[in-house]
Amino acid sequence: MSSVTAASYVVVESAEVQRRREQRAAWEQYASVRAELAALQAEARAYRSVYGDLVEEVPAGQRARANSSRTKLERATADAEAILASHRNRLRESVARAQRLQAEQLRTADAPVAAPMTYDRPVTRAESSTVDVEVEDGERAKARAERVAKLLANLPAEASQQTRRACDRLAAEILGDVPEPRARMLLADLEKRIRREKQAAERVAEAHTALKLLRTRVEVIVVDPAADHDAVEALCGEIDGLISARAAAVPTDLAGRVARLAEQTERVAAARIALQALRAKVEVLLTDPAADQNAAHALQRDIDGLINSRAAEVPADLAGKVADVAEQADLAFRRKLVAGALRMSFAELGYEVSEGFETVLADQGVAYTNLPNAEGYGLKVLLDRDREAVRTQVVRSAGKPVRATGEDTDAQKSFCDDYPTLLARLRRHGVKSTELGARPPGTLAVATVADELLPVARQQAQQVRYQERNL
Repeated sequence: MSSVTAASYVVVESAEVQRRREQRAAWEQYASVRAELAALQAEARAYRSVYGDLVEEVPAGQRARANSSRTKLERATADAEAILASHRNRLRESVARAQRLQAEQLRTADAPVAAPMTYDRPVTRAESSTVDVEVEDGERAKARAERVAKLLANLPAEASQQTRRACDRLAAEILGDVPEPRARMLLADLEKRIRREKQAAERVAEAHTALKLLRTRVEVIVVDPAADHDAVEALCGEIDGLISARAAAVPTDLAGRVARLAEQTERVAAARIALQALRAKVEVLLTDPAADQNAAHALQRDIDGLINSRAAEVPADLAGKVADVAEQADLAFRRKLVAGALRMSFAELGYEVSEGFETVLADQGVAYTNLPNAEGYGLKVLLDRDREAVRTQVVRSAGKPVRATGEDTDAQKSFCDDYPTLLARLRRHGVKSTELGARPPGTLAVATVADELLPVARQQAQQVRYQERNL
């Protein structure tokens, strides 16, 4: 027996509640997998923009929306998971093949344009004497000319004009009327010059290949939506400048800077996947009438801001904030169901509820009924916002005069008699309750409320005012 009650409640999962729960779970799972697939597609597009058809495309898969059927969402999720499983490794393998092929092509293209060097064995003093004896002057001049031609053929095409002129002067002197000892000295000088030029050209070619490969890696990064485009453009400009200047070496920190930019882009991309999954949850809340729309819109703005600012990490409390708004939406949804169950239960017991009882109770947390067996008395019904609890309190209309001692207690006892039946009716309508506390009749004073709050008292007050106006 009680005049003031408090009870926790559990909403029995009806078909509607189950559908709502499963629909949300299916959408969140789809959105999470879809975000991963979208990232893999973006990665494939970036590589294809550089390597073309050498890199495989990643299929888009089936699409679904938040309001799609659960079956369609589950099919689309399974399709996206299958694409991820089959194409993630295939993409890596095709990219690796394309990179190897590009490296081979660059090394071939950057090789110095010249025939392989073929140096004659140095002529010893003894051999020179033998040649001087056995070879005619004309044959000696012909051999000297052939050797000069071979050396000049090995001069790289990239050699400077100054170097070419110096080599030409040496060649002209060698082929002129000079003594054999000086000719041999000049030939040795020419050979050294051309060897140095060839080695320098090889270093430039190696650097050019390495710079081209780094440039390709940066080109892949720039296509990624998660990339820092200002940093990418700066690196591209630096690399292009080194290539144009025919740098003979790659700056020692350049590869590291490219690697760090790639790693940063990967972190941003990973964070974007997580943020997009959270955003999908918020999108569901924005279509849920039970959700706090202001809080959901604020979360959406925060998430969009993080995505647009290329956040590399998801704030530690963001997922909790989204979960809190979702939990509050679920609680509000259950409050609505409980308010409906209370309205039907009171009606079945002969209680008259205030206007808009169900909506007012769910939204504002408090509504009123009359007490059928106690004229001028009513029941204040409260639904807590922060927990699943319903409370009741017997109240008296402000216009109700107390004619006898114990009348308030009798009104409280009237509700106490109905309370077990009320709980049974609630269970029939899918709401199980557990008593949290109760106060026996007569232990608390009955509070008074405005006549307009109690259904019968409001009608009586309206009738009195009508009669007064017509007197």
